[in-house]
Amino acid sequence: MISGRARLDGGDLLAEGRFAFWGDAVGSLCRADFMGPDGRPLVSLAGDSAGVTVYMPRDERAWYSPGGIPLGGGVLRIRDLLFLARTGL
Repeated sequence: MISGRARLDGGDLLAEGRFAFWGDAVGSLCRADFMGPDGRPLVSLAGDSAGVTVYMPRDERAWYSPGGIPLGGGVLRIRDLLFLARTGL
């Protein structure tokens, strides 16, 4: 688990709050939550080897990306994301 404070800045969203990231490299599972200033979740992410789901509760929107997180012309797999988080990148 990694936790701390983070800032989201994009489009019409600008917020700063608590951030928590949990991962299991053996099962290729991860979960991340970014909380707003009021302590309620702004963005939640859940992923496994099949893909990633991102949910924005306040907007009541969610989207699913098979295989991992879209990044440029490729996909960042959950196992790779966990490796990057563990090494501090």
